[in-house]
Amino acid sequence: VAVVLAARNIGEIETIAEEINGAGGRALAVACDVSRYTDVAATVARCQEAFARLDILVNNAGIFPRVEFLEMTEADWDSVQNVNLKAGFFSAQAAARRMIAAGQGGAIINVASVAAYSGPPLGVHYAASKGGVIGMTRALAMALAGQDIRVNAIAPGLTDTAQPRDG
Repeated sequence: VAVVLAARNIGEIETIAEEINGAGGRALAVACDVSRYTDVAATVARCQEAFARLDILVNNAGIFPRVEFLEMTEADWDSVQNVNLKAGFFSAQAAARRMIAAGQGGAIINVASVAAYSGPPLGVHYAASKGGVIGMTRALAMALAGQDIRVNAIAPGLTDTAQPRDG
């Protein structure tokens, strides 16, 4: 099994890649701003160069800055939509293009959130982005079914990561 880890802060994922490689797996850490299509396309290309194929994409980039609805700015809204929704679209598109070209199908897993259903009061932008992920997943599943690419979403609840701890 081979894994490509992508993040803006490569230092965090380099350690994880080293652990995977040290345990006998194969991993590559790549710096990538998932809200920029050129970064995403380059990361997908690096994946294929390093490991010859791309079978599974997991779209799990996400941010959740807490902001009061009446205080939310356009920049607050845009930053969350760019990372949580637009980046998933870019990644799915770039990966699907490679999967289709390889003719071997594949799988795309999008990480949504129960917040899409519960609507956290300090996360109107977050709930909207994760609701968008659910709708996008349904549409992508239909669009890519004929190419033997499965598209699913998972919607976890609160997870013990730095974001809720720092929020």
